[in-house]
Amino acid sequence: MERNNLLTIKKGECGIKMRNRIVTLILAILFLGIPIFSLIPPVHATTGWGSPTNITNDPNHNDMQSVITQDPIHAKAWHVAWVKEMKPSDLTSWDIFYTNSTGIKVQITNDSNYDWNPMIDMDSKGVVHIVWVRESISDGSQSDIFYANSTNWRKIIDVSRQEKGIQNWQPTLAVDKETGVPHIAWVTIASPTAGIGDIWYRRGVWAPIEQVTYTQGDSREPSIALDSKKNVHVVWAEKGYKTGGTYAIRYTNSTIWPATDTTNYVNVSRFIRQINNRRPDIVIDALNRSHVTYYQDLSNAQVCYTFSPFAANTWFLNPSVVSTTTDKNKYPSIKVSKNANPIIIYQGLKDNFNEIYSIDYNGTWVPTDISNNPYEDSLEWSSIGALDIDVNDALYATYYTDIQSAAGGPSDWEVFVVTGSVGGAGIPGFEFVYLSIIALIAAIIWYHFKRKSTEWPFK
Repeated sequence: MERNNLLTIKKGECGIKMRNRIVTLILAILFLGIPIFSLIPPVHATTGWGSPTNITNDPNHNDMQSVITQDPIHAKAWHVAWVKEMKPSDLTSWDIFYTNSTGIKVQITNDSNYDWNPMIDMDSKGVVHIVWVRESISDGSQSDIFYANSTNWRKIIDVSRQEKGIQNWQPTLAVDKETGVPHIAWVTIASPTAGIGDIWYRRGVWAPIEQVTYTQGDSREPSIALDSKKNVHVVWAEKGYKTGGTYAIRYTNSTIWPATDTTNYVNVSRFIRQINNRRPDIVIDALNRSHVTYYQDLSNAQVCYTFSPFAANTWFLNPSVVSTTTDKNKYPSIKVSKNANPIIIYQGLKDNFNEIYSIDYNGTWVPTDISNNPYEDSLEWSSIGALDIDVNDALYATYYTDIQSAAGGPSDWEVFVVTGSVGGAGIPGFEFVYLSIIALIAAIIWYHFKRKSTEWPFK
């Protein structure tokens, strides 16, 4: 009898040990799967869009260069800045305007200078921040970056290098949502005749100006973003870094610069000799992973996408080509949803019509025409879009186009806004997998305690 009981106990112990080994194996497989899930862009249902709305509707003035942001706290509240040409075909009378989803409109600049290229962002206190380029009409050799916010639109501050003969262009803006501090980067061309630009940066409007790049060739078109640790991330197009005289997309962050030795900066673009990579845009997701889009200036230009999967200075070596449906695809803008799904809009030229396309990852990259532009207009710099996304994954895009010239009349550039929403989640992102594993561990521990097992389940 004792022998039988002993055998029964032995078999029970073997069963427990086998069960524990199986559980341990399952957990090990799940934990090893975390990096794999973090490398896979999440799949979700196709993004849906509504009909565009003309928000300027001013046939007497041209409205263009629109940019958009949304309220980081409240849903369904968008904010747009743009350029209005106050006198037709007169570059001396361009001014910056602002509006929002309530319909209020504000003229921010009203002077004899040439104000253009606005960028916009908003903090969690409801303050709207705008930067732009001001070019002196009296001295066209000098341009500076100016800043204002909605606490007092009339308090306009020059935040760039205020030196005669210096050109400061292409500002980019990211506002710390919690503190309201603006982070601004731009291009400075110290010698306009040489045409060599470098990227400069300023935290706030009074902090010292920092030089980010020390380019032998030329650096242009920066885009800036902040992560949850307050680190600043910048991408730009750079000519001369092992590119055979063409532009590559480069990346750095504030943990690396300032440094005169920029060899640690990362080339994140697809390298094809004699092919330029231009107009990058960067966004950081909730896990501090960087997502970047840009276009490759082939004869049939294509939009590309890459990302850094481990919230570190590590990037995919072969970015994806995500646009394949139109003749020329340029000027992308990127945001990510709460589940880190990348959504990109870009300009696509098809049959002599500039359209704004939205594209997102649904197993494959699926494009959607969100502008349905009936206005025949093949100007490369027209119909350029900008994108943002709110706390409920609602999407907001703006673009501008000429609605009259194709009909034979004078130009009438108008700004449009179109809203959409991200589709439901499919394959879960990294954070969902991680939380599921924690829940599984808790359930196993609870199960063993319930059975009054005194043996640790992972022994």
